[in-house]
Amino acid sequence: MITQYTRYALKALLYVARRPREHPVSVAEIAENANVPRKFLETILVDLKRRGFVISTRGKRGGYRLARPPEQIAFGEIIRQFEGSLVLLPTNGDMEGGDDQEEQALRRVIGDVEAQVTAMLAAVSLTDAMKRSKSGTDATPDPE
Repeated sequence: MITQYTRYALKALLYVARRPREHPVSVAEIAENANVPRKFLETILVDLKRRGFVISTRGKRGGYRLARPPEQIAFGEIIRQFEGSLVLLPTNGDMEGGDDQEEQALRRVIGDVEAQVTAMLAAVSLTDAMKRSKSGTDATPDPE
């Protein structure tokens, strides 16, 4: 499960991605339209800037815009930056029960699921997500 911080970062990036890249979007506009608390959003945007997802412009007409085109920013990249790698089961050292055959089978299955989810998230860009919200479809893009 991803944290609220990462959810808000994704929502902010999606909102900024919908705006023309040549026009920075203010913190107030993002907060209001993406439903993210402004004080929390300010911290998130600084973090997104530091991680290379957005660029900021100062001044009266300043704000934030994407550092790259939205089709070049994948959900997997964003989530990995904020959450680290996807882990559904703790490592052996964090878990009781040893390493019996059942545990090995469980770890292999969960490992395969983690790999598939990671690949799916890497294949979904901000552009893909915007298309889904417009059309209401749950279709997954072809990973090639």
